[in-house]
Amino acid sequence: MLLTLIIAKRAFQWFRREPEAQRARDTDIYMSLLNSLRRKMDAGTAQPCIARYGLEKQTQFGLTDIELAYALSTPLNAGIGPVCIFFPTLLRW
Repeated sequence: MLLTLIIAKRAFQWFRREPEAQRARDTDIYMSLLNSLRRKMDAGTAQPCIARYGLEKQTQFGLTDIELAYALSTPLNAGIGPVCIFFPTLLRW
């Protein structure tokens, strides 16, 4: 009975659809980039970078692949977010 209420309640939460879809897209992008770096590391062609260091120390940090992918993407998002807001504002004026 409780599970039915939880499922029904979620179906009526229309505001969750867009953020969950965005999170799924973000996760796909970040994981594809992390897997690409992992393939380059296996081939021996990966350049030294923070992401490579993170992959090498992943077990020491105790992070899953998804957690590591989000942690490595955070500096990128912090730099791009304000720029994405600034340029449309600049162009509007």
